[in-house]
Amino acid sequence: MNPTIVFVIIALIAGIALGMFVQSLVGRIKRLEEIARLAEEVAKGKKHCYPTIAGIEDAQAVSLDVLLQTTQFLEFVKARAQKELEILGEVRADPHGYKDQPAGRRPNI
Repeated sequence: MNPTIVFVIIALIAGIALGMFVQSLVGRIKRLEEIARLAEEVAKGKKHCYPTIAGIEDAQAVSLDVLLQTTQFLEFVKARAQKELEILGEVRADPHGYKDQPAGRRPNI
């Protein structure tokens, strides 16, 4: 193969690779400029008014209350399921040996 053709092919491939690299760098620079612009907008941005902040805080309080109530309910379900497993374990161990007894005091929810 002619050395000139090989040199031209290598130069063409190197040029394409270099062009792709430069294009990638330009894209990254544009993204960084956009991020800087958005950060500046956020820094200068309009702050929420007091009623909006109060509403957000109230919504957060409701969410935390729901989470707490859900956790307590799941603990209640777990305790009752454990008691059920104990009763069934007794029945399984000796079908005629189960002593009828109250299931236990239920917690107030």
